[in-house]
Amino acid sequence: MSLTDLPRLATRLRLLVWLGIMLLVTVPALMWLASDLAPRWGQMTADWTWGDRLIAFLLTAPPYWVAALGLAQFLGFCRTVAAAAVFTPAAVKSLRRFGGALIAAALLLPPSRLGLWVYIGFEAGTEASAWGRVNIGQIVLSSGIGLVIGLAVLVFASILREATRLADENASFF
Repeated sequence: MSLTDLPRLATRLRLLVWLGIMLLVTVPALMWLASDLAPRWGQMTADWTWGDRLIAFLLTAPPYWVAALGLAQFLGFCRTVAAAAVFTPAAVKSLRRFGGALIAAALLLPPSRLGLWVYIGFEAGTEASAWGRVNIGQIVLSSGIGLVIGLAVLVFASILREATRLADENASFF
């Protein structure tokens, strides 16, 4: 791969990022507002009113939305790569915002799910408590992965900031 391939790769990456944004925005709505599409959720929420589903949606959606906003920031980085302007302050800013959004989404996930569990108020049902245990592990894992990836993006943004500074300094000699 050479630098001439970057614009083509950036265009493909932008398409994937747009797909990711669309999924992150629609998945919580489908999960709660159209829960009949998923048998597992449909059984649990069969007797819920529209208001109950809306509240569950609003409790669940913020981490998804913050991650979607982060991907929207990543689109800025893709544009700079497509323009072959990687060593720019705009690229650094886009990556920093993306990493920060991933960290924020990872930190929002546990309180979001806790709020949902408090609202649902799991009774002594075996299926409900088993569902809760499985999701606690998934939440911890998802939050941990989100934090690690967000921190890695922030480290990469810091390296890119330094590389940009050095590129600007070298350009001043010519």
